[in-house]
Amino acid sequence: MDSAKLIFAEQLAGCSTGDKVRFLACVEEYKDGIVVVRDGGHRIKCDVSAVLPQIRVYRHEWVHCVGRKRADDSVDVLLFQSAVGMDLARYREMVVRRQAQDAFRP
Repeated sequence: MDSAKLIFAEQLAGCSTGDKVRFLACVEEYKDGIVVVRDGGHRIKCDVSAVLPQIRVYRHEWVHCVGRKRADDSVDVLLFQSAVGMDLARYREMVVRRQAQDAFRP
């Protein structure tokens, strides 16, 4: 699996269509293979049909998503897994550090 860009939910709009992205967010709703996740005020529609029936979706659960950005700012999910127990504050700090490091790579 090629490397995914580690982002916050609010950064998805700045990614190009087809970019592989990775983010954490909280499940808000689920219907017919579409999961809507939220981080802060930013909602993302995630098409999880490619990973069904291997996943379980629980409302208000934090999840780790990896997928490709669509033109409509939704995501075709390739990996969807629970992030229960993750220290969210520490995760956010790590994302900021990782993005700073990536900014200096050629």
